[in-house]
Amino acid sequence: MQTAEPGIMSLKSTVRRLHNLISLVIIAPLFLTAVTGVLYQIGRLWLGLSKENMTLILRIHQMSILGKTAKAIYPPILGFFTLYMIISGLYMTYQKKTPISSLFLPKGKWTSFRGLHRNLSSILWLPFTVTVCTGAIYRMLKTWFSLEKDSVSFLLSWHQGKFVSGLGIEYFYPILIGVLALAAMSAGVTMNKNIMGISKPTEDYMYTLPGGDKKRPSI
Repeated sequence: MQTAEPGIMSLKSTVRRLHNLISLVIIAPLFLTAVTGVLYQIGRLWLGLSKENMTLILRIHQMSILGKTAKAIYPPILGFFTLYMIISGLYMTYQKKTPISSLFLPKGKWTSFRGLHRNLSSILWLPFTVTVCTGAIYRMLKTWFSLEKDSVSFLLSWHQGKFVSGLGIEYFYPILIGVLALAAMSAGVTMNKNIMGISKPTEDYMYTLPGGDKKRPSI
């Protein structure tokens, strides 16, 4: 159970509310993007399929299936909101008296949806941030500023996880990150009271106010 000052609690409550509201908006497109990204990597890395064979999956992943305009704005917009989800999640879980290293370490029960979401997020937030940001920036530079692919290809390599080449995990890294991200999103959706319609608060989801009263953060 957490103890927080009223001002901090109010800010965290606002951040949490936005975190949950934005999750309602982006969960479907983010889930679709993650699934198609995993399928694309499986097809290319494990099954040896050509890029042409994976055209449909790639078009859905980039949302170019809806046209050039969607392809130009979808990755940056989704990337922006996803980045907010990552930053707000870090803010909600970080405690002033804990070391920075705690942001990278699992600290909840794996047996609960809340613990699963928090633990996977602690493991994934850095590599997932790299994947999200490089994908969004790559699309912006190519589409908005008409840069040649060769000049921004390093961003695509990082987006696809090729920076781990030489470590012997390049065939597993992007797929593993995608699968774990899907698991974290699924756990997040399940614990989101707005989506599930569950109003009964749990002990680890409540703050202790000065005076001993308990309060559940607004969602």
